[in-house]
Amino acid sequence: MFSSKLAFVLTAVGAAVGLGNVFRFPYLAMKYGLSFVLVYILFLCLLGLPLLLSEIAFGRGFAFKKTDRKTAILSRFCSFNSFFVFGYYTLLFAFVIMAATGSLGGNFSSLSALSEGSSSGGHTVNVLFLIFAFAAALFCFGDAKRIGAISTVSVIISLLIIACLAVFRAILFPESLSPLFRVDFSFFADINFWFDALSQVFFSLSVAIGVLTAYGGLLKKGESIVLCGIYIAAIDLLVSLFAAVIYATVGGRVDGLFDSFSVYPKAFFELGSAGPFLCFLFYISLGFLCLDSVVSFLKSSVCFLFPKRVKNEGAAAVILSLVAFIFALVLLLLGARDSISFVDGKITPTLILLGGLSLTIIFSKREIFTSVKAELGLGKFSRIFRVLVCRIAPVFIIFLLAAQIFL
Repeated sequence: MFSSKLAFVLTAVGAAVGLGNVFRFPYLAMKYGLSFVLVYILFLCLLGLPLLLSEIAFGRGFAFKKTDRKTAILSRFCSFNSFFVFGYYTLLFAFVIMAATGSLGGNFSSLSALSEGSSSGGHTVNVLFLIFAFAAALFCFGDAKRIGAISTVSVIISLLIIACLAVFRAILFPESLSPLFRVDFSFFADINFWFDALSQVFFSLSVAIGVLTAYGGLLKKGESIVLCGIYIAAIDLLVSLFAAVIYATVGGRVDGLFDSFSVYPKAFFELGSAGPFLCFLFYISLGFLCLDSVVSFLKSSVCFLFPKRVKNEGAAAVILSLVAFIFALVLLLLGARDSISFVDGKITPTLILLGGLSLTIIFSKREIFTSVKAELGLGKFSRIFRVLVCRIAPVFIIFLLAAQIFL
């Protein structure tokens, strides 16, 4: 049980905020400009926040309670998504730790090599860091208090570093921010623009992967889920916007996720002798966010893939981690850049969208929505909320699924 609303918010933020905010959002903002940011915020309010609130409310309302078979199956599908993401996200966590060690030594070339999805040390070094990443996840796996402590440190440090660096670089290079403020209405005719904006909502908030449902069951009854959800979404958006400013001031490319490993070090090393240390601090704090995410994914997987409350959660976590390690190792040996780009760009979005669709089916059931409505205390807004979650959200998700399959 979380000791306070702040502990829950920071833990949920730690699970939600990650590489999607720091790496994916910035290059999409650079690619599309203010048009993307505004449409993203619109979808965040109309789609992301209602689903986020519903997941937390569902988790608290049905914590450790039996549901009918159909609801249980759909819930476990979201948990499978969490387990699937856990496998390759831990590999990305390993690359972040590699970036931290490279920055401490002032080795810019080794960080640039990460943009190719590999390290200068070859597969042996990669595997060692991967083993360390899984070991760290298992070591930190435990009760909510431990996860909350990790989140408090990582979220506060990361947000401070990213915010200070963004403000500093915006003051030094204001002209470089112009791409972020351009409004190009021609993008509105591009289906990829709508797909990128909608899918980023799922990536940023970590909805439809079971984490928010698992944590919702640990939130005290007296705490306001609506306020918690607003705080989570607001902090998540702030991190994304700060990261976009940093990305813009170093002339970030828009080629993909791995290119960001060479973009951020450049922003730090231009600061002089203090740059390497600040870069190290940035990647360490980002590493803590990644660690919080992978621990959260693992926690969600254990909670829902083993619904009968296994006697030893630690043993279940070890088994799941071994399976995920083999998956991550295969991706690494096949070529991290190409394999992760394919999984992250094609398979994961499809699974998450299917998970989101399953959630809308769950919430459309009268018994479930009645419980969600009671947990949220919506009052007269409950009808509008139900339309957003059970009517509008499925339409958006089906559109995204069609675009994912046919584009």
